[in-house]
Amino acid sequence: MVTLTPVTIPDAQGIKKIKAAVLDTMKILDIDPKKLLPFETTPTFQPFVAECVEEARKRGYLGEGNDNAFKEKHVHIGAAVGHYTYLHHKNTPSHDLAVLSSLLMAFYYCVDDYCFEAESVAGYGSRLASGQSQLEKGLDDLVSVSAELELTGIQSG
Repeated sequence: MVTLTPVTIPDAQGIKKIKAAVLDTMKILDIDPKKLLPFETTPTFQPFVAECVEEARKRGYLGEGNDNAFKEKHVHIGAAVGHYTYLHHKNTPSHDLAVLSSLLMAFYYCVDDYCFEAESVAGYGSRLASGQSQLEKGLDDLVSVSAELELTGIQSG
């Protein structure tokens, strides 16, 4: 049985601390918050989304019909995260790493959208640890892209 802890909304002082922490992190990453554009208006965003969708199709992550839980909308969300995180910082590893990271985020958003059966998600960790296939294709795809991203990070590090 899962016990949920009530969420406490921070007071004004807590919000100031959170804001300061975010601004400090942005400063470390050399990001000027006043120069950020909405990701949809960044000229490189749509080509990056297209590249991520193409890669997802090439890998067989996106299928035809309603039987596939993983959808193109998830790739768009993942690309929004990957676009800023990996394409707009100095000294990033490779462009391929940005695409893989975006696909990984897309799968996380798919899980967050309740795309998979509860039993499949509940058994994900134990099946992963024991080397068993997942109960749904999309979760096997998640394992695949996670492993590839890990290997890419090890090889580039």
